[in-house]
Amino acid sequence: MDATSSVTLFGIAQFDTSGCLSRGAELSLVSVHFRLRLIGLQVLEYLHPIDLLHLYHAVDRFKPLLREGDVLWRHAFRNFGDLVPVPDGIEGFGFAHLLFGVSKCEVCGSSPAHTNLTHQCHLCESCTFER
Repeated sequence: MDATSSVTLFGIAQFDTSGCLSRGAELSLVSVHFRLRLIGLQVLEYLHPIDLLHLYHAVDRFKPLLREGDVLWRHAFRNFGDLVPVPDGIEGFGFAHLLFGVSKCEVCGSSPAHTNLTHQCHLCESCTFER
């Protein structure tokens, strides 16, 4: 294949004029996927944590990425000075859920429930006094 009959996508994967991958380009697609995922993570860092939480609940494809991306959540919290940073010992996703998630008591299920940072859960008034 000569240089005039192929095209390089983002300097990574090479395609011939029929749109087929050039030989050895399958390995390059793994690199493309990795780079796109990395770029996506870098973009997501600039969202507010509540927006990340909404994205988690709205788009199933983002769930694995957002569940495992503790660094992403910590950056998102750090980018907004009016938010408390993620404390040590809790994952960023869990902390976002604690602050912005459904206000339902995790003991008895009643609503509304207050965010209890000491116990890292939502508790209604009666369950708060029992602890």
